[in-house]
Amino acid sequence: MSDPRARRTRVHVLHTVQALLRQPHPRPLTFTALAIEAEVSRRTLYLHWSSIEQVIADALQFNRVDYHPADADLPVALRLREYLGNLRDGVHEPVARQLGAALVAAAVTDPSAAAGLNDLTAFRLAEFRTHVGAITDFEYATLTGVIFASEYILQRPVTDEQLDELAARTLVTLRLE
Repeated sequence: MSDPRARRTRVHVLHTVQALLRQPHPRPLTFTALAIEAEVSRRTLYLHWSSIEQVIADALQFNRVDYHPADADLPVALRLREYLGNLRDGVHEPVARQLGAALVAAAVTDPSAAAGLNDLTAFRLAEFRTHVGAITDFEYATLTGVIFASEYILQRPVTDEQLDELAARTLVTLRLE
């Protein structure tokens, strides 16, 4: 997207999504509610996104905690632990938590939401492969599933001690060292 005005509009809308979800009792996110709050037309929203689920996927990516990979010279154990801690912190952040839950729920019946979720997962998987090491899709799902299950099902983030144990088991299982 090379048009600076269009880029500013997208960023403004994504900031508005975050603001809406930070409210104590957020309303369901719809194009109408978002257009009113962002002070843009529904037509403008549809020029940028074809569904509210695409807005949610973009907002989740936009909102994610910046991942600063550990120095490549560090041992793989430290790079893995850094990655897992960043993922845990990102999932636990309140806006990301709401966006993630909404996107997963929508992905069950909406192909565009499923595509957004797949894109986000592919991005995270590529980060892992680049900064930590080789891993299959299934291994990645197994590894990260612990963090998501703890956050969304058990309703509590994985502790630092649990992350340390998860990292240690992963090093052995995947033979990363």
